Formats: sequence, structure tokens, C-alpha cells
Amino acid sequence: MDHNSKIGVIGQLAFLDVVEHFQLQNAELDIQAIDDDAFKNEEEFFRLMAGSLNRLGQWALELHDNAAQILGEQNVDQIQAYHSIVQRIINRSLALVDTDKARIALPLMDFFSKFL
Repeated sequence: MDHNSKIGVIGQLAFLDVVEHFQLQNAELDIQAIDDDAFKNEEEFFRLMAGSLNRLGQWALELHDNAAQILGEQNVDQIQAYHSIVQRIINRSLALVDTDKARIALPLMDFFSKFL
């Protein structure tokens, strides 16, 4: 699938809308709740979300330096959509990293290390 098609699919699936909709209820590590199923399920859900954001972020970084050339310089809508995707990935990733839960933050470290 080419990059323009991926941008279209990301928009059509509203993936980033879904990712932004869910909010971490227990951002701080609570030792007493660590065996609670709801706690475990939430952490696992957001760990998987962080992994997806990492992969999406890696793809976005591949395009970053040459986005206009790769997407087509006349294709202003696609370039704007790409920049919006990048900004939303960064914002959501930063929110997930800002927790006491290493299992959630760890998948995003690869993205941030390459981003910086």
C-alpha cells in the first residue's frame, strides 16, 4: 500500500479519533490494585495502543523529511493530513508516556528516540 493510501485508510478508520477517545483512568501505579482485573485489562489495552502508536509513528518518521516529494507536492490535502497525523501521534504518545506505568511508556520510547 502506498503512503497516500495509508493516510486515507488512517482517516477512514478514524484510528486516531478512537485512540484519543480512550483515557487512562489509572495513570499512577497503585500497588494495591495491581492484581485487580480491571487494572490489568486497562494497562494491557493501553500497552497495545502504545505499540500501535509506535508503529504508526515509525511510519510517519520514514516520510518526515521528504513528505512533500513522496506524497506529491501538489497534493496539499494529503500533506496536511499527514502533518495532522504526525501531530496527533506525538500528542497522544506524550500523554501515554506521562504515566507511572513502564509497560505503557516503553513501546513509545523507540518512536521518541528516533523522533528526537
